[in-house]
Formats: sequence, structure tokens, C-alpha cells
Amino acid sequence: MKKKPLFLGGILFTVVFTVSSIAATAGRQFDLATGIKLALENNRDVKMAMKDRETAYWRWQELRANKLPVLNLKHTDSHLKPNPYEPFYLYEHYDPPVTDCFDNQLSLSMPLYTGGQLEGLIKQSDINLKIADQNLIKTKQQTKLAATVAYYNLLQTNSLVKLGQETVDRLTAHLKNIRTRLVIGVVTKNDVLRTEVELSSAEENLIKAKNNYDLAMVNFNNVMGLPLDTEITVKEDLSYTKYEDSLENCTAEALKNRPEAQQTDLNYQSAKSGVAIAKSGYLPTVSFVGAVDQKSDTFPGNDYTNWSLSLISNWNLYTSGQTKSRVNQVTAMQDKALEASFKAKDTICLEVRQAYLSLKEAEKRIQTCELALNQATEDFQLTLGRYNTGIGINLDVLDSQVALAQIRTRYINSLYDYNVSLAQLQKAIGN
Repeated sequence: MKKKPLFLGGILFTVVFTVSSIAATAGRQFDLATGIKLALENNRDVKMAMKDRETAYWRWQELRANKLPVLNLKHTDSHLKPNPYEPFYLYEHYDPPVTDCFDNQLSLSMPLYTGGQLEGLIKQSDINLKIADQNLIKTKQQTKLAATVAYYNLLQTNSLVKLGQETVDRLTAHLKNIRTRLVIGVVTKNDVLRTEVELSSAEENLIKAKNNYDLAMVNFNNVMGLPLDTEITVKEDLSYTKYEDSLENCTAEALKNRPEAQQTDLNYQSAKSGVAIAKSGYLPTVSFVGAVDQKSDTFPGNDYTNWSLSLISNWNLYTSGQTKSRVNQVTAMQDKALEASFKAKDTICLEVRQAYLSLKEAEKRIQTCELALNQATEDFQLTLGRYNTGIGINLDVLDSQVALAQIRTRYINSLYDYNVSLAQLQKAIGN
């Protein structure tokens, strides 16, 4: 009964700790490194890959233990009634009594030679452990990419919200100016109505941008393993850092680093071990067995002792083609694994090239948009200045405002595409 308060106290501590952790996370400023760290800690695919690796490790340990001696103790209690119709009892006209038998058997067995089967299985399990290691690395890379894309999506939508708010503020100020000038008869009612329409459209776009930002935050929280309604802010805006490495270097690094390439090579080695395991069926097996047997009609059964040392050999001289069929099966699997290795490396080269070309295309768009953005900003300022001095028209101001918003949207999207392409290239390289 005294343990119950401790148990309830443990639950209370866990709940308080979890709530305080979530509360500490809420409202925090996040950068990309923090998002990736949380994603790797909380992602369920990563956790499952870690369990797969643990499973492979214990399978490797199990097979290694198969080469060591096995000690077995067996105790049997029997209450026996012999068959009275056996010839001996019939001849003697003797009804055998019910007897008790207590038997203790201690045996030690150890494989001495398995034709390479056990060694092949151990080697295969060692390869499978390495495959599990590479799968864990691959899963972490995929999770890192997902967190990176989600983070840049949050930055993109945040930038579009800022752009939408600036557009609304700019049109609001322009509309206030027009209404003031309408009172003194400098402009017409048509200018007011047209500006109000543009302002309404900008406010609608701002609502959509804010909703997209909320959805991006939900997705980022989901990738990081946080409650979906966690309120977070980001530390930075979208930016651009030129990537200098060549396509050839990226491809060479990918073929060296990518876990998929390592896995397919390991799968081929595992298949080769499978061929050796199958061919062990052509060879004999040798094992050693030592046994001690004690029995009597009284418990615990240690009156009479027998012992034996045995060297047991077994050789399947004819199996109706079963061994040959197994060898042919695993040989075909080995050939398939080799083709899979070639295919995986071709796919890696394709992924690197696609990400690299997308990166360079986004880089050119950024450079084009930067020039156009400067021109659009200057055009809007000049057009607004002409209108305010009475030598321009409102339609030109609104058209210039729309062009400025469009080019800024394209610039934001090109920055997002560049950073996502860079993340995809890094993942394709194996980083």
C-alpha cells in the first residue's frame, strides 16, 4: 500500500514535466538546426529504424552464440505401467506392477563443422547489421530533409504574409490620400472606387497568406513531433547563399556517401553469403555431444549413472535435387542484387543531377528577380510621386503596385525553391 503514493507521484511528475516542456517550447524562436534536432529526436520512422537496428544486432549475437557449447539439463518423472501382453509377461504369467522412474539427463553439445553454413549465417547477419545501420542513416537524412522543407515553407509563407501586410498598408495609405484629395476636388470618385477594389483584393490575399502560414506551422510542428497547436516563431527570413561545388563533385560524393549505395552493395554481399550457405548442403556436418544420465525408482533419481561421448557426423548424400535447387535460387537472387546495386547508383546520379539543375535554375531566377525588384520598386516610387504632384493617374499607381507585389512574390518563391533544392541536393549527396 505504501507504493501507491510513489506511483501516483511518478505519474504527476511525468505530466508536469511534459506540460512544462511543451510550455517552454511554445512561443520559442526556432531556427533550422533546432527544428532538425527535434525532428530527429521525435520522428517515429527514426525510432522504428533504431529498433530494426537493435533487432539486427541481437540476431547477430544469436548466431554467434550458435558456435558455442549448449548445456542442457532434463529431468523426467514417470509413473509407468508396462504392457502385460508383451511376450515376457505372458510367458511368465506375470502382471507387471506400476513403477516410478526418475531420470536426470545432462548433455553438452557443440557444432564442430557445418560445411560453412553457420559461418555463412554469421557473416550474413553481420552484413544485415550494417544494412540496418545504413537504413538508420537514410531515415535520418529523409527526416532532416522533411524538417528542412517544412522550415523553409514556414519562412516562405511568413514572407508572403509580410508582403501581403505591406501591400494592404500601402494601399490603405494611398486610399486615405485619395479620399483627402477627393474632398478638395482634385480626383474623381472613380479613383476612390478603383483603389477600394484593389485594397479589398489585397486584404483577401492577406487572409489566404495567413492561413497558409498557419498550415505551414502545423506541418512544421508535426515534423518536429510537437503538438500541432504549438505557437512558434522563426528567427530568420529567406536568404540566398551561392552554392559553388560542381555537378561532377556532387555526383562522386553521392556515390561514396549515400546509404542507398552502401545498402545495395551490402545486399549483394549478403546474397553471396546466401550462396555459400546453400552450398553447405553438399557437405557433411560434425558435432560433439557429451551426456550424463542418472536414474532410479526413487526421487531425485541419481542412483544409476550412465555417460557417453559422441562425435556425430551427418552427410546428405542424395537429396533429389533439393540442394541444387536452393543453390540456383540464391544464385539468381545474387544476380538480382547486383542489378539492384547498379540501378540504385543510377538513381542516385539522377537525383543529384535533378536537384543540382533545379538549384541552378532557382539561382538564375533569384538574380533575375533581384534586378526586376529594384526596377519595380523605383517604378512604383516614381509613379506614386507623379500622382501625388498631380501629373500622373491613379490607374498607373495601382498597376505599378500590382507589378511590385508580383515581382516580390516571385522573388520570395525563387528563394524558397533555391533553399529547398539545396536541401534536396544535400540529401542526394548523402549529407
